Amino acid sequence: MQVDAPVGEEPGSPADAEQAGVSPRRRGLQALVLAIPVVWIVWLGWTHRWMTEDGFIYLRIVSQVNEGNGPVFNSGERVEAFTGTLWVALLSLADLVTPIRLEWLSVLIGLACTASGVALALAGSRRLWSGRSTDAFFVPLGAVVFVALYPVWAYATSGLETGLVFAWLGACLWILAGWARRPDSRMSIPRAVVLGLGWLIRPEMVLFSAAFVVVVVVLVGRSGADGWRERARFVAAAVAVPVAYQVFRMGFYGSLVANTAIAKEGSATAVDRGWRYFTDFVGPYWLWVPVLGLVAGGYVPLASALARVRGSRGLAVVVAFVSCGILNALYVIAVGGDYHHSRMFLPALFAVCAPVAAVPATRQHLAGLVVAGWAVVAVLTLRPDQLEGDNWLANGFLAPREFGSVTAEDAGWVYGGPRMAWYTGPDFYYEAGLLQHRPADFELSEDVEVPAAALWAIGISGYALGPDVDVLDMMGLADSFTAHLESTPPLDPTLPRFPGHEKPLPSPWLAARVTAPDARPLPEQLPVLANPLIPPTSGAEYQEQVAWARAALRCEAIEDLLRSATAPLSFGRFVDNVAGSVANTRLRIPPDPETAYHRFCGPDTPPEVLEVRSGAAPTGDGG
Repeated sequence: MQVDAPVGEEPGSPADAEQAGVSPRRRGLQALVLAIPVVWIVWLGWTHRWMTEDGFIYLRIVSQVNEGNGPVFNSGERVEAFTGTLWVALLSLADLVTPIRLEWLSVLIGLACTASGVALALAGSRRLWSGRSTDAFFVPLGAVVFVALYPVWAYATSGLETGLVFAWLGACLWILAGWARRPDSRMSIPRAVVLGLGWLIRPEMVLFSAAFVVVVVVLVGRSGADGWRERARFVAAAVAVPVAYQVFRMGFYGSLVANTAIAKEGSATAVDRGWRYFTDFVGPYWLWVPVLGLVAGGYVPLASALARVRGSRGLAVVVAFVSCGILNALYVIAVGGDYHHSRMFLPALFAVCAPVAAVPATRQHLAGLVVAGWAVVAVLTLRPDQLEGDNWLANGFLAPREFGSVTAEDAGWVYGGPRMAWYTGPDFYYEAGLLQHRPADFELSEDVEVPAAALWAIGISGYALGPDVDVLDMMGLADSFTAHLESTPPLDPTLPRFPGHEKPLPSPWLAARVTAPDARPLPEQLPVLANPLIPPTSGAEYQEQVAWARAALRCEAIEDLLRSATAPLSFGRFVDNVAGSVANTRLRIPPDPETAYHRFCGPDTPPEVLEVRSGAAPTGDGG
């Protein structure tokens, strides 16, 4: 397939018509004006640089990749503890070929991706007008809306894949707008590959990829056998990389989706919380004001111009971006949002702003002037409630308040540093409370290799401990067993769990997994979070729960789940994992150990439980 020519490449192209008769001075002024939002986001993104807790999870995985252990959180345990596949790949490659410290690589690449996304959106939106407004001077309407918001500054870095999402969406607009300029242009294979990468950028971005593929397939413009061959080549190129990774995921991890999607129950709904998350985004920034400006001063004139072109590809591209942006926002609302203020709505916002990132400065677009006034107010005064006084968890969502801390050392997380004074050598440690870590005071199972730690927060601590220390994630993002627990309503409704972190590992299961088979650990030795999945117990009742849990861990379905992640990887294991990936993905384990045993092993009572019922006294030391 042929590549559609870039702006100005072919004589007689629309780009040539636009540039004809335009003075170098005006072209320079135009470039300067459109560069303002790009420079702005680089500056504000840099001054708001930081690393979030979840960003350090990516860094630990990258460390494992470059240690030769593969894309895993713990060596020897194949768990997909990340959401952005290409973000892991990009960081791993950058870490391999540059001497820059990994935390700084994450920040710098994230900022570069965010700025590139804005620049590509500006270029792509101008392409949509190609040949229809040849003497117009463009102003960055939609780009100003995007870069004027505090959460965009905060998540321009953060160590997460958010910036890569912006870069990919901007690239897709640039590609599709170039393809849309001429009804006879074809989509090249490399560009088709880019359009199909949504599944690997973030899972929900598959919606955008699907829409882009449909637009191109429907509007290819060729009939007969040649047209169908062109469509088939395009679709094959678009889906090749995601399909190849999906086969790898099923065979390597034994799952249809990332472990994070299972832990967060990505298909479950929590609309009430999602609506609060939405209003916590829209309200503080008066977003209805710029939306009206974008519609009246951007979309109405653009749609009118594109609709006059018969079979307009450009109009289809605009509809795809806007509709997918809205659907993406609705999905975020449906699943309950995130615990990070506004972050999950930023891709939807970018998608809505991108097609009108730049618009001609004509009378048709005068209504867009409202955006300029709003942007000044937004930059100077509009901030979320989370930044006011001690209201750091407004509406149940966190917003970053402090910036400039990038490396683990910046936060005191280094061996011998203030946050890691508890680490005194190879042992098994567990997080007994917020920043309260203790060495084990019970007999360990032979399966537990030290050094190891059971942690509630696995990001910066897991990265600081390094790839040689196994980390048991008691929230399940990086632990296949905990991720597959069934979630239960909070025992204390006044203390809701963080979105996406709603499966704290119950203490009896933790005891069953890390203590010796004949040990009798006490519940105070393995404390749980304030709002556990099952009611806390003590004494003989607790020991019986531990016994039920030990027995349930031997049930075939649970053993199969754990083997898919821990058994040595061979061709046979890969095939078995592919075959079992559907069952593994669907498996859910009741948090009550007795219920789990009866579901997966049957109605009998195992010997461990009978022994506890016979009167064996708990000792707390394995005796």
